[in-house]
This record gives sequence, C-alpha cells and structure tokens, in this order.
Amino acid sequence: MRKISSADAIANLTILFLLVGHPKIPFLGLPAALIALMLYYRKLVPTFRSPIFIPQMAVILIFGIYCGVRAWLEPSSTLQDLTFIATLLYKALTAIFIAQAFFALLENNYKLIYLYLAIQLSLIAISAFSIEIYEFLLLFQTEAARSVFVETFGLRSMGFGVIHNEGVAFLVLMYAFVLLKDNSSIIGLFMAPLMYVSALTSRMSLILIAMSQAMLSPVKLIISIVVICATVIFLFDTSSGPLSEVFELYNNFIATGELQSRSTSVMSEMPFVPDNFITWMVGDGKFIADDGFYMETDLGFSRVLFFGGIFGLLLYVLVSVWPLFIIDYRNKNIYFYLFLFNLLAYFVIINIKGINIQNWAFITFWLVSKSNIFMSNKAESSEETILRCN
Repeated sequence: MRKISSADAIANLTILFLLVGHPKIPFLGLPAALIALMLYYRKLVPTFRSPIFIPQMAVILIFGIYCGVRAWLEPSSTLQDLTFIATLLYKALTAIFIAQAFFALLENNYKLIYLYLAIQLSLIAISAFSIEIYEFLLLFQTEAARSVFVETFGLRSMGFGVIHNEGVAFLVLMYAFVLLKDNSSIIGLFMAPLMYVSALTSRMSLILIAMSQAMLSPVKLIISIVVICATVIFLFDTSSGPLSEVFELYNNFIATGELQSRSTSVMSEMPFVPDNFITWMVGDGKFIADDGFYMETDLGFSRVLFFGGIFGLLLYVLVSVWPLFIIDYRNKNIYFYLFLFNLLAYFVIINIKGINIQNWAFITFWLVSKSNIFMSNKAESSEETILRCN
C-alpha cells in the first residue's frame, strides 16, 4: 500500500467519524455519510473499483432480495420491517468504506486511531455525567434512538455516533487491530485501561477488551485490572449513577454472592429459536411487531432467524464474513488462527445482544494480503510474534 499523505490521513480519520456508528445529520435525519461523500468523493469512488467491492455488492444484493421477498410474502410485514431491512443493507454497504479508511490508517498512521479512540472515550466519559453533552450527542442519532436513550441519562453514555453495543463494538475492534500493530508504545500502555471507559456505553466491551488483551497482551490486561481496581472501585462510589451500571455484576456479587445482572436475566427469558419447521427454514418475514421487536426478543441471531429462517441467518453471516473464504491460508502461523478465532468470537458475542453487521473480515483480508505479520516463514516466526506481543 502506498504511503498516504497527511491530507489523506485526515480524510480517513474524518470518514471514520462520519461513518462509524452511522451518525445522522441533526434535524434532517440523513446519514452523515453523505457529508463524507461530498467532501471525499474522489477518495471514496475508487473503492467501487476495489476487487473486494463487487463481491460485497453481490452478497448484499442476494441478502437484500431474500429479505425483500420474504417480507413481501408475509402479509403482516410493515413499512418498519422494510425500513429495517434497508438499514441493514446500508450498514453492509458502508462497512467496506469504514474498513478501507481504517486499514489505511492502520498501515500508515496508526497513531491517528489512538486519537480517534481518545476523542470517543472522552465523549463517552463526559456524556455519562453531563446532561448537556449527552443531549447534544443525541442530536446525531435517529429519532427512534433519541426516544429511547433520552430516558437513560445517568445509566448510559455515548460518543459521536457511537451508542450502545453496535457503536462500542467497532471501537473495541479498532483497539484489537491497533493492539496487533503496536503493542509496545507508551500510548498503547496508557490506552489499555482507558478502553474500559467504553463500558459506560455498553458493558459488553468489558468482555471484548479483556479478550483482546488476554490474547494480544496479557500484561496490558493485568495493568488494566490493577488500575481499574485502584482508581475506580476503591476511590469512587460504584453503587449509584453510571458506574453502578458498569459494576452491576460486582455490586450484585458483593450484595448477594451471585454473579447476575438484569440484562442477562431478561435475555434468558427471551425466545432463542423457532418452535416450528417453517419458521426454522424461511422465518416469519418480520423484524418488528406492534409492541416492539418481533417475538419480543432482542437476541441478534434469533431476530434474524425468526425473520428469515436458517437461510436468512446464513446470508446474514455471509455478509459479514465472506472475505474469510478468499483469504490465502498458506504459510500462516498459529498466531493468525488465534487472532481469527478471537474475531469470530467477537462476532458471535456482539450479535447475541442485538443485530450487528461487522466489517473486520475485510480488514483481516487486507491485512493478510498486504502484510507479513501472520507469515510463518517471513519476518519472524510465530514464536517470536507471540513473544513480541507479550
């Protein structure tokens, strides 16, 4: 990959801000991605000529046709169902643009990724305690999101476009990739415990960050635990306010001796799978019911399964992971497979709570194609790689 200029680096950083989390233009409700297209159309247009773009469009088209036909064949499907399908297709399309901008920074100027994460984490921390900042950031969300999250101040926070599980998921994925790229700098060491600030938006990040640090840098995991225990649990009140949500498991364990939370209890009562053969195969053609999610389940994979059956679920997974089928797996070290397993685990965990299309497979494909970091016979052996990353 060619060395990018400072202007290109800033453009890629701006694209991340305008696309990650899919922020909206305030008061218009239009995707902020339109601003990125107007500012950097010359940079985004070449993506259409990327060898990975046409296959992605083909997969999106197949998934879209299947979803559209399934909804059309279901008389009780509504405009909300069609709108949700269109949103999924939009996210699948923009995933490749986000991945390309991120990979360009990862390869050429990864310190800007630290800057992006620092800004988002700062907004997440401030909006947890400032109602003014919280309400300002809500302006960049959809009307539906605003109606829900306007009631959760003091319990949840957000970044710019980054809200709840879906937004935080990509922040953690960015951290995982930059941790792979840079595992020894002072900035990376300082960022290790700070990443856990994202738990103010979604507690799922506690699991995902720990997974990355455990595999890529156990030392950073230990440092993070020590810092969090020393500066939060022992110095701040975790029994009320935003911190009570982050430390709900800890608070419940201290109070009752059991590791439990409200969300896990609610999720355990939601339906996981269909109870009839037809729904298992082709679904019921509905994402939305009159009183909320169809079948009253917020479990991501289950929602897709109830809508499109096993065929719809397979197509949904394919949209996110198909680049894995064209990766050259020859001469890869064991570390590559550990990292890949970690990312696949991300995908499963993230889609347990909500539907979350991912783009890490595109980043992995480019990383394998353009870097020798995973090669067993180049640059360094797998043993040396693992030692370096620890």
